[in-house]
Amino acid sequence: MMEHESKPGAETSAAASALPSVDEVVERLERFWTSSDVAIVSGDDVRGLNFGRYRLEQIRGQGAFGVVYLAIDTQLNRHVALKVPRAQVLADVEKRGRFEAEAAAAAMLDHPGIITVYEAELTGPTPYIASAFCPGPDLGEWLAGEHERVSWSDAAAFVAKLADAVEYAHNHGVYHRDLKPSNVLLMPIDQQAGLDGRLIDYQPKLTDFGLAKISQLTAAETRSSLLLGTPLYMAPEQLESNRGAPPAAADVYSLGCLLYELVTGRLPIEGDSYIQILDRLRDQPPAPLRRLVPAAPRDLERVSVKCLEKDPVARYASAGALAADLRSCVDGAPIQAREAGWVSRIKYWCTRPQRIRDAGWYMMCVQLLLIVWLSVVSLGANLVIDLPLVALSRIAAELCVFVFVIHLPMALVGWFTTRGHRWAIHAGLYLTLINLIAPAGFFLLPNPPLYADIYSRIEASKYVAFTTCSLVLIAELGQLLLYAAAIVAWRHLPQNQTRKN
Repeated sequence: MMEHESKPGAETSAAASALPSVDEVVERLERFWTSSDVAIVSGDDVRGLNFGRYRLEQIRGQGAFGVVYLAIDTQLNRHVALKVPRAQVLADVEKRGRFEAEAAAAAMLDHPGIITVYEAELTGPTPYIASAFCPGPDLGEWLAGEHERVSWSDAAAFVAKLADAVEYAHNHGVYHRDLKPSNVLLMPIDQQAGLDGRLIDYQPKLTDFGLAKISQLTAAETRSSLLLGTPLYMAPEQLESNRGAPPAAADVYSLGCLLYELVTGRLPIEGDSYIQILDRLRDQPPAPLRRLVPAAPRDLERVSVKCLEKDPVARYASAGALAADLRSCVDGAPIQAREAGWVSRIKYWCTRPQRIRDAGWYMMCVQLLLIVWLSVVSLGANLVIDLPLVALSRIAAELCVFVFVIHLPMALVGWFTTRGHRWAIHAGLYLTLINLIAPAGFFLLPNPPLYADIYSRIEASKYVAFTTCSLVLIAELGQLLLYAAAIVAWRHLPQNQTRKN
């Protein structure tokens, strides 16, 4: 009897022991990568290496995340592209999740413009994704080759095909979020076409859904602490997670980047550093398309502008609408796109986080300039006008009151505003409203209350006071508008971004 008794949890322990441990998985992958890396370094091919039922032939692409091989499915006797993650990816929960999400997203899609996934192994000791093999180059490799500039009509027709595939994915709840040339494979329509083929000789095929967002998933399941996407092709809202932007808008922006690059030969946003690119991505509009390619029709430029709007709501509502307008451009038919109105542009400008810093810096500069101006007037008064000692004492007292009670505190409020403090943003708005009353009083009172001893001794003092107060009033109005925009921007900050009280 005792021999047949089992301890509690024995079955669970036995089942667990049947699965490979993490150390065994990593060790197996490291042995696999060691042989593969030797082949890469030495320049030899990888023929003879087997990966389950797949026989490897050559490396087609590699990166920090994994390697893509051209392999033969020995059971079905067909070529496949085999994507295998690196060992360190399995130790990172987020990266492994991306690998699994890529398989899940791509498996949902069956479209001529999307690479077909045949099989995915996610639970075994060596995960992989087996997909259809595309013999052509990717768009990035093709652009790097020696080619004549693509005609605007060919570029529009090509991006329209790509937009059809993106629209299909969106209709099935999958949003790519990382559209770029290296993720667009070129399937030769004519099998003789290679790297030297024309763009219209290829059928574009989307691949690499590693950053795809599936609409059924929750925000927590798709949020990443890393910056998603490639900065040169990413939409501005991808810098700020959880902004409530339409999910299709980011892919529409990336399609606009590809269109712009194909037509003009350059990217819409460029920079000398990563940080500079991100800064320009937020606020700087791209150069008009027709300035670089005058032969392009005005409608195509309007389509480009619509795709590359900073405000995601102002872009095309869908990739399908973009595809329709691109085909209308090629056919010479009217397009549906209309540029965003000035109301929409002002609204978007007010919601940018940069407005908070702008308001703070503006207030600091205005208040410090006023302090300098008041000091110069006070110190220079005795040089220009012969004032009695009593008047000079009164002017000095007025200077201290205005500097230490009004202008210096407001300059400090401006500094705290640049630091993003909530109280400073609201205090700056209220103080500006209060200070607008003082300059306005100069227009109503017969004699200016500030530095009356100086103005009473200047000819045409009314005109001098009027001009001075007008300039101050204009500066304060600008300050008021910026602080109103800063409050709007603060209310539009992402919920997960730190807000200072």
